[in-house]
Amino acid sequence: MLARSCSRAPYVPREAGPGDDVCVTPETRAQAQYDNRQAKNRLAYTDRYTYQRTSYWRDDLRLDWCLDSGSGCGQAAADNFCNRKRWTGAAAFAEDESNIDDVALESLNPFDTILLRTYNSDYRILLLDPKTGRALVEGGEYLVEPNEALVRGSAIPGSEFKAGSICVGSRLEIWVNEGVVLTSAIKSVHVKHSGAAESVENISTALH
Repeated sequence: MLARSCSRAPYVPREAGPGDDVCVTPETRAQAQYDNRQAKNRLAYTDRYTYQRTSYWRDDLRLDWCLDSGSGCGQAAADNFCNRKRWTGAAAFAEDESNIDDVALESLNPFDTILLRTYNSDYRILLLDPKTGRALVEGGEYLVEPNEALVRGSAIPGSEFKAGSICVGSRLEIWVNEGVVLTSAIKSVHVKHSGAAESVENISTALH
């Protein structure tokens, strides 16, 4: 809405520049004026900064290689990340080799942590026994706190159940308190290897 003045509360003229009479909320006007004041301090494209671990709101969960399933991969995802950090684009990027498509639980060690991102949620799986799949699992709608569970394997549409494996594109089956949790399709898997075993009590406390 364009106007010389804004008669309906709480809207006010944005005044981001001469003749800018767009009606916005006071918060939006304050943000626009702040951005204008900071313009000279914004990083130019010729500047460089290397992010060793690209992540959004949770430091442990890495940036996806693709913006969407099967599209916007590589450069588009890197540019999107840099734009969110107020850069104009990504000059260079590389795929983290620790992000993998399939994980066999028996190939891991006790107290390794599996960071799982699905299309709906994020999960943290602290593996206690790689052979049985016993783990502390946190994430999603139902596991808001760490729960001892059994990670059974991956359900892949049109394929046989892959016991003891976590596969990108599949749905992970988790048994918790005599119930079954089936995640949405997995987008990415990242494994953090433990340097030393800790007690279950200490790990459960650390997950909070």
